Amino acid sequence: MRMKLWISLACLFLLPVVHGQVRKVTGTVRDEGGKVLSGATVTARGVAGRAVTDAGGRFSLEVGAAVKALAVSHVGMALEEVVLTEKVDYAIVMKPLASTLSDVVVVGYGTVRKGDLTGAVQRIDRDELLRNDPLNLQQSLQGKVAGVNITQNDGAPGAGLSIRIRGSNSFLGGT
Repeated sequence: MRMKLWISLACLFLLPVVHGQVRKVTGTVRDEGGKVLSGATVTARGVAGRAVTDAGGRFSLEVGAAVKALAVSHVGMALEEVVLTEKVDYAIVMKPLASTLSDVVVVGYGTVRKGDLTGAVQRIDRDELLRNDPLNLQQSLQGKVAGVNITQNDGAPGAGLSIRIRGSNSFLGGT
């Protein structure tokens, strides 16, 4: 009976010590331009704890005293290691992933390397698309891509547009 009493008292006094070893770490994850990164994964090194940043780029994670660093990852960004200090709130800045990629072309049914692509490819920069303040994507492409004919079906404002690529002939007779 006495042994159970001593063990219970020891647990009661040690509980705050064990609980005090866990601390809450918070912070914000941004890119080099200051834009918040939502969906970044913040992982405590050496343990299974992790958090994901919210729409404001904020995260909150409880870590033990043994955790000395956090690893922050995000799609398109280099892995960032943050050494934990006495602070509880961190401002983490991530750098874009600098990797050399060969030119990749996105086609209607997948992606291919530029060297493997057969056929005609045209590129329109964003500034060129937005030059005349178009109301929709079709109007912004009108007259800018060779072989693409975009016409308005009706003279009424907001009428639909017809898009024909490479004329109205095809091998099967359709457009």
